[in-house]
Amino acid sequence: MKTFKLREIIGLPILVLDTGENVGEVKDLVFELTGRKVLALILKSSLLGGSKAVLFDGIEKIGEDAVAVSNKRYLVKAKTLASERPIFGDRLIGSKVFSEDGKKVGILEDVVINIDDGSITEIEVSCGWLSDISEGLMVLPGLFLKNVGKDFVVVSSEFGKEAHQTGGAKDMFQSILSGGAKAAKDMNSALLSQEAKYVLGRVSVKTVKDAEGNTIVTKDQKIEEEHIMQAKSKGKLHELVLAAGLSSAKEKWSELKKKSGTTEDFSD
Repeated sequence: MKTFKLREIIGLPILVLDTGENVGEVKDLVFELTGRKVLALILKSSLLGGSKAVLFDGIEKIGEDAVAVSNKRYLVKAKTLASERPIFGDRLIGSKVFSEDGKKVGILEDVVINIDDGSITEIEVSCGWLSDISEGLMVLPGLFLKNVGKDFVVVSSEFGKEAHQTGGAKDMFQSILSGGAKAAKDMNSALLSQEAKYVLGRVSVKTVKDAEGNTIVTKDQKIEEEHIMQAKSKGKLHELVLAAGLSSAKEKWSELKKKSGTTEDFSD
């Protein structure tokens, strides 16, 4: 089964195959919570009118660089979307997650979607930065998603039976201790990749500039892919991460190195 993540599709251009038009970029997704599936993709608004949407049924292909739609009849006004319980993706991402029995699970980081029918196959939950780095995100089957409210997301109290971790660096720690500088450098690259993943979509608490004084991101601005790419190229990713309220990979590596007793270092 092929899948994509909500964060991955935001910003992709929408290409209409029968006319050869680029009709805009994906701004958000609308979910039908009752059926736990995607109803449509919302496009960024233009100056010529209100927001438009592409019905998921009209999507031919979701690739790394674009979303292909068969024809323009699947392009509709966003306000005409009919749904019993519509939920926007930006309400899901960053929401607190609680179980039905009142236990705090974490923060919802991403949604994994079946590329064929738009159904939610999994949700990824952050249990804290240090846990995410060492153990990885907690992954729950989509059927455990019970409700999405104004203030939090509700999952089944039975979530622990099917939950698993993904993307953690814990399994790499032992190889670092015996692998020397190259393994340490590889580990640093992995941590930097995780930093970039977790910072995407967060709001910066301060303005970040490069060495020449050019602004990378402003205070209260949502961090997007272009900000991350610019920060990487200017050697400012750690600062961007800190501006998003997260500890940097370098700090986490220092903690791990101190605990393990290794003297190996790494370079940025």
